[in-house]
Amino acid sequence: MNREQYQAFGLRFTKVPTWQIVLIVAAVLAIGIALAVVATGIFLIAFPIMLLAGAAYRLFGTRTNPPAASRGPARRDDVIETEYRVIEPGEDARR
Repeated sequence: MNREQYQAFGLRFTKVPTWQIVLIVAAVLAIGIALAVVATGIFLIAFPIMLLAGAAYRLFGTRTNPPAASRGPARRDDVIETEYRVIEPGEDARR
């Protein structure tokens, strides 16, 4: 396709100077590296704190509910038993 065919589609091409492309790529790389450094720093600080908090909870945390195996059979207080019937089409539902 030549230039006239591209202009028929409403496209316009311009030449971007090489120094602008290099500058944009360098800025994107700098931002990406900065974000990676910040994320790594947060991980290196937060991960040991989370491990210590988890270990402290495991060792010193109170257990209000014992494990399921020591509770015995499950109680079914939340089940409502009743009788059901199928209502056929045309049948009065309030009967």
